[in-house]
Amino acid sequence: MARLAIIQLDRYDQDLLKAGFKTAFAELGLQSGFQPGEKILIKPNMLSGIGADHAVTAHPSVFNALASCLRDFEVELSFGDSPSLDTPDKAAAACGIYDEAKALGIPLSDFVSVVDTPMPNGKVMRQIPLARGVAESNGLVSLGKLKTHPLTGMTGAIKNQFGVIPGQRKAAFHVTYPRPEDFCQMLVDINVFLKPRLYVIDAIVAMEGNGPRNGQPRKVGAVLVSREPATLDAAGALLMGMNPSDITTCRLAAQAGLGTCQLADAEAVLIRPNLTGDQASGEICRGTAEQLLTSLSVKDFVRGRMARGILSRTISLSAPLYKKHVMQRPAAETNLCNRCGICATACPADPPAISYKDDDGVPAFDYERCIRCYCCQETCPAGAIKVKVTPVGRIFGV
Repeated sequence: MARLAIIQLDRYDQDLLKAGFKTAFAELGLQSGFQPGEKILIKPNMLSGIGADHAVTAHPSVFNALASCLRDFEVELSFGDSPSLDTPDKAAAACGIYDEAKALGIPLSDFVSVVDTPMPNGKVMRQIPLARGVAESNGLVSLGKLKTHPLTGMTGAIKNQFGVIPGQRKAAFHVTYPRPEDFCQMLVDINVFLKPRLYVIDAIVAMEGNGPRNGQPRKVGAVLVSREPATLDAAGALLMGMNPSDITTCRLAAQAGLGTCQLADAEAVLIRPNLTGDQASGEICRGTAEQLLTSLSVKDFVRGRMARGILSRTISLSAPLYKKHVMQRPAAETNLCNRCGICATACPADPPAISYKDDDGVPAFDYERCIRCYCCQETCPAGAIKVKVTPVGRIFGV
């Protein structure tokens, strides 16, 4: 049986998406994973209150088609996410998912209240402040968006579950796990604990460049579906022209038994849906995930900056000279900065690593204090904060 389904579509067509999901569900044998009457929460990526055409959030058409097909399993659906700054209802309304959910009679779940929940088997995380809506559901369906990310390289399936932690509570975990390896292991621990029933990545239009909020939309033309988040993120990485083995979350998730990074070993099905009258039909191709994805890979996809050098992976964040002179860093471009101060508010370091020392109010960074979580870059509404490499860093290949 296939471990990965690839729905190939070049546009957000709701009927074609439904046809694609129905075929994918059948090919993956998904109905056995849901029981009638269960409370299933759809967790779409709703990073911020911004329109779907910016490719920041999961597209409302994908949400509608996915939810419509899940309803065939006679489950009780809800949805929700915890945006970086906006409230869940504002983010849902802005990206269009709220209207789609309302039309289907799917309520917005509680992503404000917290239920502190033990995680006794976590490698680095032993307790999680879960959104009440997640804690009270029977199961989760993850609907991610394929985007670049400066901390993890990409965001798709695995990192989407970070949003089960409400609001600003997420920022504290950047301080608790400042090393990228530990932060990625924390994300894997969450996925192992929650065990989402299904993972979907919207990659019809992905985000390249300065993701996950301020990059550029880039057509990729696929929706990825699997029970295995490592396999799904490996597929997403390949679509972005990246080596899946370079994605730490993917590697750690594979080690945790959540799939594979070796796409040559994963059976897959490629679905090209079409509609003939009232009947859904289409072309189906079978093969390994590597074979089927290679032709869809975007070779000139603009990847975001992330720490690739061996120094960045092995030297402790506590090494002050390294942090100040070598390590890549967030920096504000003066001509783009609107002096809103959101970056300083978003900084989880205590005391903050961002201040306003200049007369013109442009944010100034204390790079010895900065933990390189890139919350400032992610939340900047003007896209003014970019990830930069120092001259010394270039010498060492950081």
